[in-house]
Amino acid sequence: AAAAAAPAHAGAVVSDEVSVTFKEASLGMQLDGLAYQKTTLGSMPSLRCVVTAVAPGSEAAKLGVSDDWTVVSVNGANVESLGAQEVASKIAEAPRPLSVVFRDAERFTNALEPGSGARMARTTVLPPTGPYTEAQVLEVERLQSPPQCSIGAERGDLLEVRYEGRLRQDNKLFDGSAITFADGRAVPGRGGDASLYFVLGKQPVGQFPPAWDAAMAGCCVGEVRRLAVPPVLGFGEKGAPKRGVPPYAPLDYTIQLLGINGNNQPR
Repeated sequence: AAAAAAPAHAGAVVSDEVSVTFKEASLGMQLDGLAYQKTTLGSMPSLRCVVTAVAPGSEAAKLGVSDDWTVVSVNGANVESLGAQEVASKIAEAPRPLSVVFRDAERFTNALEPGSGARMARTTVLPPTGPYTEAQVLEVERLQSPPQCSIGAERGDLLEVRYEGRLRQDNKLFDGSAITFADGRAVPGRGGDASLYFVLGKQPVGQFPPAWDAAMAGCCVGEVRRLAVPPVLGFGEKGAPKRGVPPYAPLDYTIQLLGINGNNQPR
């Protein structure tokens, strides 16, 4: 079953945050404000400051800063709720050397691919915004991986999975595929099925938490992943009353990938 204990394999913990230290007065970046933040799951409503262009030969270019990175902090002060003009002013006025933390969504998605060497990947999909008083952070941990795999799950693939979902607050089981324990006790699961199918990136709204689309990308057949799902990528402000999920509940899922497009062997 997906819930079975499995040894965590060695590897790095990859965050989507990138810290860059600048020394020059002019960084060579063009900034703009976005009312909607580009994330691994599409657009989230949040004012963010994003890098829209990097001048060739500039210090920013030499240090690897890229378009679409968002600015998180300037010399340790969080600027995620500020517009581009305010962030640019803080950068201009700050003493050098200047430490700027950026967020790069591609670091998260790349860490989930086979062969990345990452044990865990973490991305902040939404800073504290509106009713979400805490940063909404999605964590994906590999608990078990097949010995060989070169091609993981991709958008549009039909995935067969075993899974269980628990409330993080009290570890209460609220959903899952059918499980039979060693002592004979059984949990019927959704629809009584031992496994379930869904199309990655194209699942109907409300069928499974949106976090699954991001967290299962790059997954290999036989791999087991633990998902720490924030409320904004779970059941949000409404919760799921029929399943006993309260509003704004953080969730923990353990998911085992059994097959991709009917193939039960790693690709």
